[in-house]
Parts: sequence; C-alpha cells; structure tokens
Amino acid sequence: MSLSIINAISSQFPFMMGGISVLLLAFLEKSNSWQIPVYIAGYIGNEVLNRVLKPMIQDPRPVPISPTDTYGMPSGHSQLAAYSLVFITLTLREKHYAIIFLFVFLTVATMAQRVITQVHSLEQVIVGGLLGGIIGYLLQKIGKKI
Repeated sequence: MSLSIINAISSQFPFMMGGISVLLLAFLEKSNSWQIPVYIAGYIGNEVLNRVLKPMIQDPRPVPISPTDTYGMPSGHSQLAAYSLVFITLTLREKHYAIIFLFVFLTVATMAQRVITQVHSLEQVIVGGLLGGIIGYLLQKIGKKI
C-alpha cells in the first residue's frame, strides 16, 4: 500500500471515530440517553471552536494545504480524535479495553500522520489534542449530571 493511500485513510480516523462513538453509545450504553446528544454537540462544538481559533491565533501550517487554508493552530484532526478518545474512555471505563485501545491507537496515528505529512507542527497537534481531551472530559462529566 502506498504512503499516499495510508495518509488518505489515516486522515479520516477522527471522522470514523465520531461515527463509531455514536454507535458505541447507542448499543453499549443504552441506559444513558444523554450521552449521544452530548457527544454529538461536543463533536460539532469542537469543529466550530477550531474554525474560530485558527484565524484568531494565526499560527501557520508547516506546509499550507491551500491558499485559503494556511493556519494550523490547533490541529482540528487531533482535537476531534482526542475528544472522542476521552469521552468514550470515560464512558466505557473498564468494560471495553479493546475499544479503548483502538481509540488510543487511532488518536496517536492521527496525530503522527498530521506531523509526518507536515500539515501541522508538533505543537499544533499537542494543543489540538489537549483542547479536544479537555472538552471531552468536561462534557462527559457535565453530561453525567444532567
């Protein structure tokens, strides 16, 4: 398999994680009806926040994707992957180690792919991951209290 195909597939991991997360919440956590709407709201909220922050921070990408997409702070892919990882880990806890391991792998692979392909700097990926993880933590804990 060529490197470009691997990059194309791995760049889609955060979006796959979003779909997998909704399915996991629907089928494994049926008793907690709050989780799916809170998860989806957080996923969309992460995307909106990322689109607001990039033009505010104006930290350039190592290699611009296009003339109109030049800012990379924070990494949106890292932010979405870390959000899903933290939300699902806190929800499933010890019950499903294989799923949690899969989400850890997909998150690390996403972050590595963004740096290796020079779409983001290491700093942009770390900040995106921290931001997404914090939002995942807060929404999961707040949602539990609803």
